[in-house]
Amino acid sequence: MNGVFSIGRHRVVALTVLTASLGVTLATQARGTSVEDAAGLLRDARERIATTSFSGTVVVEWRDAEGVQRNEVAVRSADGTVEVLSDRSFVRTVDGGLRRDDSGWVEMGSTELLDVVPTPSDKYDLTLQSGPAIAGRPTTAIDAVLRDGGGLVERVFIDTETGIMLRRERFAADGSTVLRSVSFVELAIGEVSLEVPDFEASSARPTRRLEGIYRDPDHAGDGFVLVSRSLHGDGTAQLLYGDGLLTVSVFEEPGALDWSALPDGGVATRVDGVPARRFELAVGFAYVWERGGVVYTAVSDAPEGQILGVAEAVSAERVDGRVARLARTMLSPFEL
Repeated sequence: MNGVFSIGRHRVVALTVLTASLGVTLATQARGTSVEDAAGLLRDARERIATTSFSGTVVVEWRDAEGVQRNEVAVRSADGTVEVLSDRSFVRTVDGGLRRDDSGWVEMGSTELLDVVPTPSDKYDLTLQSGPAIAGRPTTAIDAVLRDGGGLVERVFIDTETGIMLRRERFAADGSTVLRSVSFVELAIGEVSLEVPDFEASSARPTRRLEGIYRDPDHAGDGFVLVSRSLHGDGTAQLLYGDGLLTVSVFEEPGALDWSALPDGGVATRVDGVPARRFELAVGFAYVWERGGVVYTAVSDAPEGQILGVAEAVSAERVDGRVARLARTMLSPFEL
C-alpha cells in the first residue's frame, strides 16, 4: 500500500508545519467584513513565504484518543524552501504547489495543469479582526465560518508586518474546541543559507488524466474541487482536493489491502459502507480502505465529515460504460 504511514514522526510533523506556515489556502474571495483585505491576506500568505528568509521554532499541537499531543521543531526558510532541522527534510513552493523530499521530490498540489481554482465563497464567511501578538509579532486574525448556520472551522493569524502565517487553528464541529494548531513561538526574519537537494528530481509527475482503474472526479464531497493529480513511479496516483480553505489528499494504489500490515492504533470504521481503518495523526486523520481492486488512503486535517465526503466520491462504485450507454439508449424515447 501507499507509503503514507512510512513517514517518520518528524516528517509527519514537518508536513503539518509546512502546510500551515506556507499558508496553503486557495482562497481568493471572502464574505463578511473587510472582504478584500481578508482575501488579500490569505492569497498573499504563500507568496510571502517564498520571498522571506527566516528561522524559528514551531509548535504543533493536536488531539487524539490519548489527549493533547505536542511537538516542537526548528525550521528555517530561504528562497521558497523550508527546512525542518531535526531531520533535514525540505518542502519547497513550486509552480503554485509544494514539493517535499521523500525519495525524490513529491508533488503536493500544483494547479499548473488545471483550469479551475476553488474559492471559499460558496462555503465560508471570512471575517477580519485584530489578533494577539505571536512570537512577539503583531497579527491579524481571520475566521472562516461555514455558511448556512455552520460553525467556526479555522482561524489563522498573519504577521501584519511580513504577511507570513504565524498560527493556524482547526476547530471541531462545535466551533469552539481547537483540534489542531500550528504556531511559531520564535521567529527571526533575516538572511538564511540552505543547502537544498535537487528538487527537480521527482518520483511524481503531474498529469491531466489518470487511466484504467484509477478514479479522479473533478468534484467531490461538499464543494471540493480537484486541484492536482499526479502519478508516482510505483504506480500510485495522488489527488489533491480543495474547497478554498480545506484540502484532502487521496492516494490510489492498485491491489489488495493487507490489513495486517497497517500500523497499530487504527480504529475500525467504514467509508461508504466499505470496511476501513481510521488513524489519528499529527497531520489530521487518515482513512485506509479497499474498493474495486484499489487501495485508497485519504489524509487531511479537515473535519471528518468533509474527509469522508471526498473519500466516498473518489472511491464510489463504477457504472460499467456499456451498461450505462445501453440504459440511455433504452430510456431516451421516454424522456421529456
